[in-house]
Amino acid sequence: MNHNCYYLGRVGTVVLAGLKVVGVSGIYQEEKFHISRLKVDKINRSSNKDYIAFTEAEIIQALGYKSTDILLLHDWPANIINPADAEQFEQQRRSRGYYDLVGNEYARMLVDELQPKLVVCGHLHKSYRNKISLTSENFTDICCLANVQSGADAIALFHLSKTGDISEFI
Repeated sequence: MNHNCYYLGRVGTVVLAGLKVVGVSGIYQEEKFHISRLKVDKINRSSNKDYIAFTEAEIIQALGYKSTDILLLHDWPANIINPADAEQFEQQRRSRGYYDLVGNEYARMLVDELQPKLVVCGHLHKSYRNKISLTSENFTDICCLANVQSGADAIALFHLSKTGDISEFI
């Protein structure tokens, strides 16, 4: 690995600049959630699609980290879209007419339980920002990134203040 480049695997954690980062790869697929992941020696005989979903065991592993400053997710958590922004999602293939159905409850459970300062996610290939309330005093910034072909909407850079605040500056 390169300097300052960390592989988190399907689920993993690393501390960077004093910030705990937890990452969970994959999307929610009900039919794959409760089953064990295929063994590595079966990879060549299986479709790549057999590996795109996260499992219950992986969510439990992530919950075991107890807390985090930054949560990296492929899939979007449920209930992160402000109803005032619903119109932005009308043309999204996965959410057409149902902005409130975007995301999944397991990713949201990670947000609620780990209470990160920042959640970064992708999957829908749409740039979106929001701030959600976890408690009356605790808020999480949501940063959803577009696909690479979208250019600047696929990138976010953050600043860590001396007081530990994380803010996006691009």
